[in-house]
This record gives sequence, structure tokens and C-alpha cells, in this order.
Amino acid sequence: MTDLLAALLRQRVLKLGWQVNLREPGGFTAKDPALGRGGRGEVDLAIRSRSAHVAVGEAILVRSGFDCSKLKEHFQRLFGYAPAGVPIMLFLIWSYGSDPASVWKRYCKEVAETEAPVAHEFRKWILPSTGPNSDVWYAMSEHAHPNSVSCRIAHVLVDLRQESRRCIGASWRT
Repeated sequence: MTDLLAALLRQRVLKLGWQVNLREPGGFTAKDPALGRGGRGEVDLAIRSRSAHVAVGEAILVRSGFDCSKLKEHFQRLFGYAPAGVPIMLFLIWSYGSDPASVWKRYCKEVAETEAPVAHEFRKWILPSTGPNSDVWYAMSEHAHPNSVSCRIAHVLVDLRQESRRCIGASWRT
């Protein structure tokens, strides 16, 4: 799904002279307790203007209900990219679950309450949680960076099963 999004984004940013890349090396992985150090990370989605990052993104596939540790692990990967001074980050949740609204609600709560790594701190919701809007939930948050620079994260959940449409259709039939 991230490949499809990247293809669509490429067409949108072409006139700006920007590039959209998938799975490019960048950032750092979490420390491996056995090795005592982290490795090189892989950015799921990167948007560049020449050599500078405009945005980076992390994507996760949710097949069923809310898995706090898995979502938290992927969310925290974004902060491995932030030291490079990336002003905008994207966190994409591709949901195949039967209750995406529940996943979204719990995810937003975790973002606000979970301590981010490397002294990043949740500041506020810039754009409050909205959705579903055509099977998409979205929000924007601001986080503090250790050097006092803030970064913004666009949070997006896409309901690939179109579960919300199924619920609406079912209610119309009854």
C-alpha cells in the first residue's frame, strides 16, 4: 500500500522538483541489547527536495485489533529519523481490522501519553483527530526535539476493509 501512496505522491510533487523514495537507508534502529548498539534504519517513505528531506514516513499494517507494543515500536522509529532535522513526519496505519475506529482512538491516546525516545516530547494536537472521512482518519501533532526544534507528525489510518462503510450500509438496511 505504501508503494501505491508513493506513486500517487510522486505525481503530485513532480512540479516542485521533489522526489519520493521507498525504503531508503536512514536513521537508526533501536539499540540491540546483545550488541549494545543500534543499526542503520530504513525509512519506509521519504520525500526529498534535492538532498534535503521534506518529510519521512513510517508505515505499519494492522491486521486485527490494537497492538500497543507494535504500534508504539513503529511510531518510535520515526524519532530515529528526526535528528536529521526532518520537519514533517508521516505515520501511516494500513488497517485490515474489523474495528478501525477503536484502533484509531487508542492509538491517538497512546501518542499523547507515551514517552517518545531521545527526549522528544509530545506538545499538542495541531489538528485534532478527524474521521472517518472516506475510510481515512487523520490528525497532526507537534513534538519537541532535544535542540528545541519542533517537528510535526501527520498521523493517518486507512481502513482498507472499508469497515465504516459496511457499518453505515448495514444500518441503512435495518
